[in-house]
Amino acid sequence: MKIILNFLCMFLLLPTVAFSSTEYLVLNGIPIVQSKGNIQQSENVKLTESQQNEYRLLITKKGDDYFWTSRENRPLSKMQSGDISIFIEAGGAGYIRVSEQNGQILYLEHMAIGFQTVTYWGISEKFMP
Repeated sequence: MKIILNFLCMFLLLPTVAFSSTEYLVLNGIPIVQSKGNIQQSENVKLTESQQNEYRLLITKKGDDYFWTSRENRPLSKMQSGDISIFIEAGGAGYIRVSEQNGQILYLEHMAIGFQTVTYWGISEKFMP
């Protein structure tokens, strides 16, 4: 009887565990321009191919939860504002805005580091929220 109970428990819990561990890529963004700013100055820089790979944006989804994979796997909350998807990091580290415009998926990734900001503008081939 104990074996049957254990089997039933595993049978009932296994789909839940398998579903919750499903992770997929929501956005794989390639940054084109970096903007850095503080109270004294700001500057925009077009990124080289090497820098684009270094500062690539990755957002993943596991179950119902989103993660800023390229930024220490920080949890994100997703909101929708018209055709713009907004992913917000609860601790105030930053946010990502994603929208399809003229057949392209564009994004803005914004981070606050102390009293300085870093923003990347880029593109992605796919967006699967």
